[in-house]
Amino acid sequence: MRRWWVPAVVAGLLVTTAACGHENDRLDDRVVPSPSLTMIQTPTLPPSGTLDVAMQESSHDRAHHRMEALITNGTAQTVHPQKIVYDDPRLTAPITAGRLRAMPPTSHRQFPLPLPEPRCDGPRPDPDVQGSKGTLTITAGGRTQVRPVTDVNDDIGRYSEEECFRQAVAEITDLRWSDRVEDGNLQLDVRPTGAPGTVTLLGVQGTYLFGPEHGGSWPAHEVLTDRPVRFPILPSRCDGHAFSEGGTATTFRVTLRTEGVQGEFEIPMSERGKRAMIAYGLDTCGLS
Repeated sequence: MRRWWVPAVVAGLLVTTAACGHENDRLDDRVVPSPSLTMIQTPTLPPSGTLDVAMQESSHDRAHHRMEALITNGTAQTVHPQKIVYDDPRLTAPITAGRLRAMPPTSHRQFPLPLPEPRCDGPRPDPDVQGSKGTLTITAGGRTQVRPVTDVNDDIGRYSEEECFRQAVAEITDLRWSDRVEDGNLQLDVRPTGAPGTVTLLGVQGTYLFGPEHGGSWPAHEVLTDRPVRFPILPSRCDGHAFSEGGTATTFRVTLRTEGVQGEFEIPMSERGKRAMIAYGLDTCGLS
């Protein structure tokens, strides 16, 4: 059966166009097929021939006080690691990785690294100087090799700086979140140690689930004494799934200054405080 509707439509378009244009204008009435799309193959990079190592950290890792070594097997053989050790001059001790398992060719494997205390005494290593960053020693098949570690975000450096700053603050005052939410307030309990020095609170950052009324952070500029500091807090979203997930919803990052040095670190609520905050959020959202 012949279909006449396509020529009719084309003819109608030609007539309309001709009427609007100059009398000498001519349109090519040939049907030009639309070009077909061709998939372009991305060239495959050849294997590096080595084990390539990168450091990475997620919010889940941070909550568990660890990082991960991401190893890419660029060799043609499956590697069966017997021991993986990360060593870094910014840390007080080498770290032995866990969850050892086979690494087939071209595969990527993540190995958790529980973080020890950072080295806070003495001068800080210069990250631009050779030997100031970490290396990973991999033992597999009776062979041991030391590999440099790519740390694009300087996760180890940030961890070291934060922990050393936390220790400097803790020498002067102990900071903890209250286990209760009273009158819709998040409360920071302050307990001075008696050591000399002052700590000034510059701000508190909200989480993905809790924060100030209009979101963001609570600005502050308060020299901490033995008085608690309170912040009016509201849930930033009323999503039952988000409340059940919990995660880092009750871990708040504080910005402080002590002895002329400004820094920040996270303070998680206790399990009891976390339950109280989640209950407060559910009740405020009408989900309890």
